[in-house]
Amino acid sequence: MKVATIRLITIILGFSLSTFAQEQFSEIREYEDSLITLASCAVGDSIIQNRLNCSYQMIPLLIKALKTENSFEYPFDSLGKVISILKSPDNKFRIFSWETLMPDGFHYRHFGAIQLRSDTLVLIPLIDHSPLLKNPTDSHFCSPTWFGATYYNIVIKKKWFRKYYFLFGLNWNNMRSNKKVVEAMRIFKKRDSAWACFGYPLFFFPDSNKRIKRFIIEYKKDAFATLNYNADLKRIIYDYLVPLNPLFEGKREYYVPEGTYDGFVWKWNKWVHITLALKPNKMVTPPGTGGREPIKRKKYFNQNDVISPKQKTD
Repeated sequence: MKVATIRLITIILGFSLSTFAQEQFSEIREYEDSLITLASCAVGDSIIQNRLNCSYQMIPLLIKALKTENSFEYPFDSLGKVISILKSPDNKFRIFSWETLMPDGFHYRHFGAIQLRSDTLVLIPLIDHSPLLKNPTDSHFCSPTWFGATYYNIVIKKKWFRKYYFLFGLNWNNMRSNKKVVEAMRIFKKRDSAWACFGYPLFFFPDSNKRIKRFIIEYKKDAFATLNYNADLKRIIYDYLVPLNPLFEGKREYYVPEGTYDGFVWKWNKWVHITLALKPNKMVTPPGTGGREPIKRKKYFNQNDVISPKQKTD
């Protein structure tokens, strides 16, 4: 009898909580419907000139939605199919980010905001300064300044009791090339305000004894290049890029994956660069070499060595 009573109480409580959640989020769900319409326009309207206007209209509407009580708990699942909405692994914040083709039909601009987990809305606005940065790999700055990107992964690392969030994102750059970026971010909070700082010297190249604050790869627009954290190997993996032919040496809009991968491993409280971090399945060690045969990398692209995107991770 007691067991049946407990089950009944559990069912009633579960139903009550579900009903409360539905009523609580009914307002924000209406906001989401409007945000989906604007987001679809911002990233892909057939009239290019409309896209920027839609992005500008999204910002105040998104703020209104996030001012709803307990908005951090609302997943925005449908909106997340149009733009990037990424939560940190420790559930301390989430980032909204998306890209918009500018009215010139050539350059892209990114929009973003960081929502902290809080009883009241704590929002960090982000303004894309990537086209204005003369030396982005060595630049440190705090919000609202931001190297714009549409994010797809967040990895946490600690150094001397400080928590760093490593953000992996796609910068759409322009109609000739894309960029992928990974950088460290820290979040600071004071009372009801907060800010984020980007770009810490945590990427180390042993061969040149050089540190950089932000790692970026740039490649041909219609190519597919990887830059992401591999949880199985516990390292960052990225495509080694080469120009299509010698005439395009140094022109990154003509660079494509060569077929091998470099990367970074976390040691000594920083990401340390390594070469040949991952070998594609098609690359095998020649028989009789005992695995000692060095892999000779190609200087230029060879159509016969194309790696299927299915073999890539991101």
